[in-house]
Amino acid sequence: MEQIVLCSSLKLLDFVQQEMNALEADWFARAKKNPNVPLLMGIPGISVLSALTILAEIGDVTRFLSPKKPACYAGLVPSVHQSGKTRYTGNITKEGRATLRWILVQCAQRAIQSKGKLRAFYLGLKEKKGHKIAIVATARKLLHIIWAVLVRQEEYRDLRKDLLERKLKKMQKQAAEYDASMDELFSMIENLEEFSDEHSLIIHIF
Repeated sequence: MEQIVLCSSLKLLDFVQQEMNALEADWFARAKKNPNVPLLMGIPGISVLSALTILAEIGDVTRFLSPKKPACYAGLVPSVHQSGKTRYTGNITKEGRATLRWILVQCAQRAIQSKGKLRAFYLGLKEKKGHKIAIVATARKLLHIIWAVLVRQEEYRDLRKDLLERKLKKMQKQAAEYDASMDELFSMIENLEEFSDEHSLIIHIF
């Protein structure tokens, strides 16, 4: 019985992995149709999936009149406390889009591994403030760059064309639309209904 359970679990895991790969391939296919994706992929630390996530979270970037606005939207700006004439700044507000804030920090973690202005910015701040504050500040700076690239529809100034070409080749190679025909969908629904009816009868008998 243990062998059967293990074998069944591995088959389920294999099926889930196949579905994950198919969904990822569909995202790559969608990315090919979006001209903003290559623009973002030219920025260090941003991959196909992170570019799609950022675009989905930001929406229409033109509604933000300055780079500070999306930073507030992502909750990446310092909180401000004022007492009389004294003004204090604290940790980031963490208000707004949590997913956008998370993906930007992840991209910043990758960006600082490559030589460039973002890495230099991070290392300079890390010596004074430590890693945590430095990486959040780098994520905020990264968002400023993203805003400028999208609003101006221009490539990142320090673009490394060799890295971008590798990212684009991977996207082209793995892109494939998810096969979800209506006939297949209706067939699956019917099978689920039959499965549900049969198991309801078994439960009722016992």
